[in-house]
Amino acid sequence: MARTRLARAPLLALALTSALVAAPARAGGDEDDGPPITSLEGRVGYGLAFGGGSGASSQRASGVTMTALVDQAVIEAPWTSIFGGIVAEGYGHGAAGVLVGARVRPSRGRLRIAGGAVGLLVPRTLFGPLASVGGCLPIDGAFGICLDLEAQLFVTGTDLPDERVAGQAQAVLGIAFDAL
Repeated sequence: MARTRLARAPLLALALTSALVAAPARAGGDEDDGPPITSLEGRVGYGLAFGGGSGASSQRASGVTMTALVDQAVIEAPWTSIFGGIVAEGYGHGAAGVLVGARVRPSRGRLRIAGGAVGLLVPRTLFGPLASVGGCLPIDGAFGICLDLEAQLFVTGTDLPDERVAGQAQAVLGIAFDAL
């Protein structure tokens, strides 16, 4: 039964992300001014962890990740920003580290596509790329609620067995604050 719920979680997250990105920009017909120049975001993620290589594979519930990000716009068309932050993982695998990357908002709207790198540094190391797609919905002035589908693939590090890869796919819920 737990496996069935876990299997449905990615479909539910995909449906919620699609609805968030497709939602109208603002009620009442006001034009959206676009994404913020600088934003701060607190995020919590949960999903599926996987590992494989050397003929064996495994999957299980991922650890819960908590992330604090700073996102800074650098290009106006298409709206592109760079981000950096700290990440902590608990519940099953305790680790802490950093992540960096870039986000593109193709239509200056809610949809955001990101790519970057994550490095878990404590207590042992894991490094690899990350990718995400999602969106944010303004809820009150400078605040918004965000939902992303994020994947991380760990390809090297001292916490990775020889000739194996590991990763996770998560639904990530965030609260964003427009700093500028």
